[in-house]
Amino acid sequence: MMKKLTLFTRYAANGASSRLRHDRWREFLATLAYSVEVTPFFSETALNKFYADHRHPVKEVAAAYRRRLAALRQKTPYAVIEYEALPFFPAWLERLFLHKTRYILDFDDDVWTKYEKIPFLCGKFDALIRHAAGVTVANHALREKVAPLNKEVLLLPTPIGSCALPQEKNPVFTLVWIGSGTTRKLYLEPFAPVLRRLAEKLQYELLVIADAPPALPGVPYRFEAWSEATESLLDHCHVGIMPLTDDAFARGKSAYKLIQYLGAGIPAVASPVGENRFVLREGETGFFASTAEEWCEKIIALASDKALYEKISATARLAAKDYTRDALWGNYRDFLCRVFEI
Repeated sequence: MMKKLTLFTRYAANGASSRLRHDRWREFLATLAYSVEVTPFFSETALNKFYADHRHPVKEVAAAYRRRLAALRQKTPYAVIEYEALPFFPAWLERLFLHKTRYILDFDDDVWTKYEKIPFLCGKFDALIRHAAGVTVANHALREKVAPLNKEVLLLPTPIGSCALPQEKNPVFTLVWIGSGTTRKLYLEPFAPVLRRLAEKLQYELLVIADAPPALPGVPYRFEAWSEATESLLDHCHVGIMPLTDDAFARGKSAYKLIQYLGAGIPAVASPVGENRFVLREGETGFFASTAEEWCEKIIALASDKALYEKISATARLAAKDYTRDALWGNYRDFLCRVFEI
């Protein structure tokens, strides 16, 4: 008999986190004899409107709550929930809707920061975690945060579909950064002084794949709007970059950019912060850099030393295999069977 499993995602398939951490597993979940239903909180239309003007219209938010409440009233026996089922609802009220559901919570960011200054919500995620059948997390920092609250915790990196074959590189030495509007503003745009300094020492182009063109005055860059198709442009670049600030939110990031760079077979240069320290292998799949001098030094070394570049590219391509769906599915499958008691 088919068992119903509902994926309560935050976004439809055009939302990167929901697509990569949930939709990407649907065909695998079907092998466990689940009837899988995906119920996003925000619709594809709502998310497209948000990408256009960076706000959620009241009408779209109201529609999102109506859809989610209707889905929760269906009383699914099993559920995987991205962060929370009802944003800005207190934990006790959300649990009323989930009292007949064995649920797994999934986290790929330190979303605790969203509610930390709201008294009736600041403990919400901890309360939901205590009553969950299990929790999946995208990085080590989140595992350490969740482990004292629930004994069933699985470190599940955000998977890539497959590893790309080597592709012809762009004629100009190309750095690449890919990410959301939030990370573009938090980490890429403040990085402009380093990129301008690099331009004084090296002829390069930065490819930015994001929701909107970044504010990078004086930086030689090219913008491409993000889509599943433009992700393939990574394969033609030379080096991926992932600068971060050293704060609680950054330490909770999943380092998926670095995983994407591995999948494209390109070296990375990144800040030694949070999950970056576990995904990037210093001197093997890329380099860490903290100061402007270090960033310039590491990137120039990869641009000027062909043997070094080819060695690190080959190692990156091999390391990427550990982050494919096929490689990660076994652990996830066993976790699901255990916590859902099937």
